[in-house]
Amino acid sequence: MNVFLDYREKYYGLKAADEKSTLQRYLDAKDEANIKKKLQKYKDWWSANKSGSLVGVLSVWTQGIFSQMGHYFRKLLSFLTSLSGRLRALVG
Repeated sequence: MNVFLDYREKYYGLKAADEKSTLQRYLDAKDEANIKKKLQKYKDWWSANKSGSLVGVLSVWTQGIFSQMGHYFRKLLSFLTSLSGRLRALVG
């Protein structure tokens, strides 16, 4: 549950500390009714917000990686082309 709450905090700005504290109190008291209510609340929230979920985050992240890889491959190709030209000049 901590991972879920941390995820919501990081990507949606919802503070996790109070939720974690409340859940811990319920767990310590073995308060199943309130635990189930909280879990239902989280499930409802997830259903309403999952369109902007991990898929969206991963999409942005992978797009950034592919962009960086393209940049490095262009630099590598430029270097190899330059090196090839220099080798041809040396060999004659």
